[in-house]
Amino acid sequence: MINIYDGMSQEMLQKFREYHRENPWIFDEFCKEAFALKDTGREQFGAKEIFERMRWQRQEFNTQGDFKINNTWAPYYARALIKKFPEFRKYLVLKKLGA
Repeated sequence: MINIYDGMSQEMLQKFREYHRENPWIFDEFCKEAFALKDTGREQFGAKEIFERMRWQRQEFNTQGDFKINNTWAPYYARALIKKFPEFRKYLVLKKLGA
């Protein structure tokens, strides 16, 4: 099992924190989708899958199609979810982050 913070560069972590401050609703949606996946009985899932679910759900509400999430942040949201809700460590597949 890898440490959830392995390979996390301070520069990218700072960029993620800035992005999160500008878009706090994304983490709320990420958590909502993660709990929905967990409630289906799945044993594992990935952060990018959660992003895709968010994109799909958001299309229903946004007719202008301007909802964008950069996949770069998926592993950071996964780690933020695990930090807030440690029980998700067994559900999310984490890969070591490159610097």
